[in-house]
Amino acid sequence: MTDALSDQWRQSPTATVVPVMDPPDVDAFFTNHYFANRPVVLRGLAASWRAVSRWTPEYFAESFGDRTVEITAGRDADPRFEDNFVAHRTEVAMRDFVKDVMDGTGNDRYLVAKNHVLQRPEFQTLLDDIRCPDGFLDPAGLRESAKLWFGPLGTVTPFHHDACNILFVQIYGSKKVRMVEPHELPRLYNDRECFSPVDLDDIDLDRFPWMTDVPVAEAVVRPGDALLIPLGWWHWVKSLEASISLSFTGFALPGRPSIWRYR
Repeated sequence: MTDALSDQWRQSPTATVVPVMDPPDVDAFFTNHYFANRPVVLRGLAASWRAVSRWTPEYFAESFGDRTVEITAGRDADPRFEDNFVAHRTEVAMRDFVKDVMDGTGNDRYLVAKNHVLQRPEFQTLLDDIRCPDGFLDPAGLRESAKLWFGPLGTVTPFHHDACNILFVQIYGSKKVRMVEPHELPRLYNDRECFSPVDLDDIDLDRFPWMTDVPVAEAVVRPGDALLIPLGWWHWVKSLEASISLSFTGFALPGRPSIWRYR
């Protein structure tokens, strides 16, 4: 069944396209994308947020410069830095990290969702700059589900899937996202939990020949844009410049969210 659905999807002229549209009404979003498990870029969904007009690296340095933040560091020397997240945790002053972001490039130092900066009391005021899109996200769970990503040009989140639906919102700078739909799982060299060693920026077909015919869709998200990353969709993310992003999991739906539970 998985093979048949993969073959069918490859016949679609949109197999390598992430649709981009002005934010639809809430019912259309959930019917055509969330429940259908199809990604979409919602252009300008968060354009009116105060965060989009206020948050810059310089603002972070001026407002929180003396406060420490946890980041991940030393990633370049470890090809499995995601697996070894705990070993790469380190604390720095926000002012020093902003200098690294503005002066440097690459993937070595990155403030990621698992650093949980927005859950710390001294950064709670940042959440006042986020306005929950009516009907898309649950305002009651916004503070718990909001996760911050902040880093320089060239940061990479390696090829993986998430266990739930994600609304990824770009605040500052831009990012490139490459995505593969879930039915391609048998060809993605999934070697542990939710990760694959395939580099979607430069696929080595000698090493990974099953990737030869796998359609890869691509999107670029810019400030104010939101990207739905549906449950099970594999994705790879690279910053095209210094970047600040947010991710959310608390959608405005009744009941518990659907989860891909690993065995």
